[in-house]
Amino acid sequence: MEGSLPVPGPFSADPGSPGRVLRGHHGGSLRIADRVTKVAYVIDPGTGCPVVPLAADGAEAPTDEEASSLVLMIPDEDEASLQLLCSAADLDARTHESPDRHMIYHGPSRERRWALLRVEAARMENKVFDPLLIVAPNPLRVAEARLCKRFNAMAESVKDLARRVIFKGTDVGVMVGVDPLGIDVRTRFGPGRAWFAHPAMDAAAAEAAIEFLLGVSGLGAGEPRE
Repeated sequence: MEGSLPVPGPFSADPGSPGRVLRGHHGGSLRIADRVTKVAYVIDPGTGCPVVPLAADGAEAPTDEEASSLVLMIPDEDEASLQLLCSAADLDARTHESPDRHMIYHGPSRERRWALLRVEAARMENKVFDPLLIVAPNPLRVAEARLCKRFNAMAESVKDLARRVIFKGTDVGVMVGVDPLGIDVRTRFGPGRAWFAHPAMDAAAAEAAIEFLLGVSGLGAGEPRE
């Protein structure tokens, strides 16, 4: 991986890139008209867009007009935050994978409406970015479940990574996602991120990068550490 070329766009290794900010957090503040609410999100593997639960009825439920122009601020409501101007597209939780993904990352939601936030414009630290430099399908989507299953078989190694890199003091660590920039690990404090040293744009590169993170480099495919 030492000879890897820089990867531009959504999977840039630049720590300050907006794509990395989006993938490095799992929650933010959502502005709906004049209301701001905290939300937990996941990234839809098929589109790269954030997916959030929304109120389905009552005063907090966005109208169709409000849902057409939302602002997701990551990690919080701040001028320096990544600000994504989005329109919400409703998802069917019975057929779409992302509501289940959200439950795996964050646990059950009390909201019954699910929305994919289509990014139409982006700003961070007074710079404007093309959404194509932030949002993209996950090229590791097909391999993701296999990689999670393989490395979760090394339960103590994943827990150790969670304690060392993500949340000190956690006694839970379950790998729940992988993309070219790193892996997502669920802990008892919520999901967290462990970064790869270089972008891994295919399954073989991702497998090697995860082995390195866990300290199990050199093992055969599917072979857990004793």
